[in-house]
Amino acid sequence: MTALFDLLHAGETDLIACADACLVIVVERLSAEGLEALARGMDRLARQHGTLCSLCIIQRQGPITSMGPERRRVLANIMRKYSPNTSGAAVVFEGTGFRATALRSMVTAIHMASFAKHPSKVFATTEPALDWLERKHPAEQLDATRLAEAVSALRARLHEQRLRAAAAHVQPA
Repeated sequence: MTALFDLLHAGETDLIACADACLVIVVERLSAEGLEALARGMDRLARQHGTLCSLCIIQRQGPITSMGPERRRVLANIMRKYSPNTSGAAVVFEGTGFRATALRSMVTAIHMASFAKHPSKVFATTEPALDWLERKHPAEQLDATRLAEAVSALRARLHEQRLRAAAAHVQPA
């Protein structure tokens, strides 16, 4: 049995991994190092598979903070560069209400501003995103069940990292 994913970056607020022909991003806040790992992962998957997909799970805990203009520009350039190789980009931001809607709209705007040609869709939950990617991507390169397992493991890992980081910031009495 092969590993569910190959971890490219593990930061306090973001994880980037390759899971078969899919780049998986689990993020609270995308760091500069995470952005670099995202570009490396897309390049690697494009070379290995020709066609790739991406799944971004946004796990926002605090207030919505805007990504700086330089990071937005770099992200848009990455999306544009690998758009010809991308069968689909799914973004999941779970939640309801104004905050969730605002973030989903911001993600859609970044995709539009990048002038990327690949399909992109924002979802409120993971399962429809996996179903959508499975329909968009060549079947022999994507196993939605394995991808769901990888997402679950990566989400748990980011949660553990946040707990360790929070415990490290607590001063003994």
